[in-house]
Amino acid sequence: MLKECLGKSALKEPHIQQIVELFSQNYEKYHYNNLLNVNETNELLNSEDFNCVYILSDDKLVGFAGIYLKSEKKATVKEYLLAHLLVDKNERGKGLGNVLEDLRLKMIAQDHEDKIIFASCVEKPMYSMKIKSARNFVVNGFRYKYRNKNDNFENSVVMINSDHIAKKEALIVPDAASVTKKLIQNGNPYVRFKKNNRFIQHKYGIKKVCTFSNRNTYALSSDEESSLDIKEALNQIELSPDRYISVKFPLSINGFSEVDKSLLEAGFLPVCYIPYAKEYYGLIEYQYLPNGIDNIITDDSISIEGKKFLKKIFK
Repeated sequence: MLKECLGKSALKEPHIQQIVELFSQNYEKYHYNNLLNVNETNELLNSEDFNCVYILSDDKLVGFAGIYLKSEKKATVKEYLLAHLLVDKNERGKGLGNVLEDLRLKMIAQDHEDKIIFASCVEKPMYSMKIKSARNFVVNGFRYKYRNKNDNFENSVVMINSDHIAKKEALIVPDAASVTKKLIQNGNPYVRFKKNNRFIQHKYGIKKVCTFSNRNTYALSSDEESSLDIKEALNQIELSPDRYISVKFPLSINGFSEVDKSLLEAGFLPVCYIPYAKEYYGLIEYQYLPNGIDNIITDDSISIEGKKFLKKIFK
C-alpha cells in the first residue's frame, strides 16, 4: 500500500538510510553529493531551507522529491527550487513521478505569498521536463554540459513557473545586448529597457559560491564593500573550457549595461534568467562559452526542447 507524505518531520531513521540507497542504486549516471551518505543526508534534512515529499510502500521509501527555499524568508518574492525527484526503478511506470511533483507543488502552495518556482532538469531523458511542462512550467534557461560523471556530460534545462505572482508590473532596467534582452523578456515580458548616456564607473565584488567536480559558479555584487572595476572582477574567475563556468547576479546590480557588455566581450553568454527573484528584478546567469552558440545548437546530444529555446534566444 502506497502512502503519500508531505514534509520531512515524519521521516524515521530507517527512511534516511533508504533515501541514500534510493539515490545510490537508481541514478545510473550520477547522484547528488549531499545524498551520498546518512550524515550528509541528515545535514540536508536538518537545514531550515530544505524540505521534501516522499512516497512509502509498506513503510519502504520508494520515491523522493526535494524543495529548497532559495530566498530570504522576508523576501518580496519567495524563490523555490525543485530538485532530487527520483522513483525506485521497480516502481516506475505507475505515475509516481507525477504524484511526487503534485505533492511538492501542494506543499509550496501552503505559502500564500508571491513566489517563483524553478527547476534545473536533466535534459535526457525528458521525463522531468514533461512533468513540469504539464504543470505550466516553461523553459527559460539552458546550461551546456552542466553535469559530469566520469566524462559523461549532461546539459540542464531550467524551467520556471511564475503563475504565483499576484500582480505583474512593468520593470525598468538599463539597456543590454539584444540577446540578453530576449532572454529576460522571455521570462518576464513586463521588463522594459532604458538607455542611459551617462557613464558611471561602478565597483564590484566577486566570489565563488558553488563548486562541484566539473563546475564553478561565481556571484557578482556591487555593494559598499566592492572595490574592483568590472574587468578586474572578471579576471578573478578561473576560466576553463572543460568546466561549466558561470557568473550570476540580480538585474538590480549597479551598471547592468556595463556588466552585460563586459561579460559578452569576455566570452560569456546569458543562458538563464529567473524572473521575479531577488526582490522582483530577477537573477541572470552567464556561462563561459568562448566558441559561441552555433556549434552548440547543432550538437546532436541536445534535445528538441533545448534547441528550440536556444534558437529562440540566440537566432
